[in-house]
Amino acid sequence: MRENQSATDLETKIFAAELRTDMPSIDVHGHYPDNLSARLDQFIYTHRNESSLQVIHGHGKGVLKQKVLDICRNHPLIDAVVEKNGYVLLII
Repeated sequence: MRENQSATDLETKIFAAELRTDMPSIDVHGHYPDNLSARLDQFIYTHRNESSLQVIHGHGKGVLKQKVLDICRNHPLIDAVVEKNGYVLLII
């Protein structure tokens, strides 16, 4: 979370994002965790003017999910990462 952003502002952004039906999304099924970082970075920077993004990782052993979470939690443009069932919601 950015320094000048309150928890209430962030909660409002998350609530609004959960209501969106037109959110940019990327499906990373079938991608190897090793080359996922560059793909996600490009997606995030391409849509950096959006308020929220969705990364669909699916289910399984959780290796891909964990890699997505690690990348997104450490990305400088991401304010919050919200884990959902089969996807991750990113707040910018």
